[in-house]
Amino acid sequence: MNFSDLRRAPSNKYVNEYLTSSSFEIVINKRLVRGSKKITSHELAEFPYILIVGNSEIDTELEYCRTVLGIESNFKLVGTYDKALMQVISGAGYFLTNERTGKSIKNDQIKKIFLLNGNQQMIQQYYAFWKVDNSGFYTEEFADILKK
Repeated sequence: MNFSDLRRAPSNKYVNEYLTSSSFEIVINKRLVRGSKKITSHELAEFPYILIVGNSEIDTELEYCRTVLGIESNFKLVGTYDKALMQVISGAGYFLTNERTGKSIKNDQIKKIFLLNGNQQMIQQYYAFWKVDNSGFYTEEFADILKK
């Protein structure tokens, strides 16, 4: 079983059990944007997007950010969340999180703003996935526990 955000259309080779969702937010130095509660990726294009990614996932994550999330910014790659946060505090760009994770970010220098696609709030959906031929009582019970 895998627990992950939904990045592609669900496959019929897997059971795709919806668990929860959370609104996307950007984390940015508050000096760079004033008063905004919502923003589009087009409005962020002038600021670097700080992508937290391991070396083996760079190509996949860059494609996801460009094609699925519609990020127009240039990318700045960092290996850790702490490095990304330091970049934001210094005003060097922004990074993406979701509303749940964003609640743990507390710093007077930053602002969290909901990310829109046009006028639509962007949502991160989480699913439990497992192969159809691996379904059974315990797998489904575990998925129900995750959902609760």
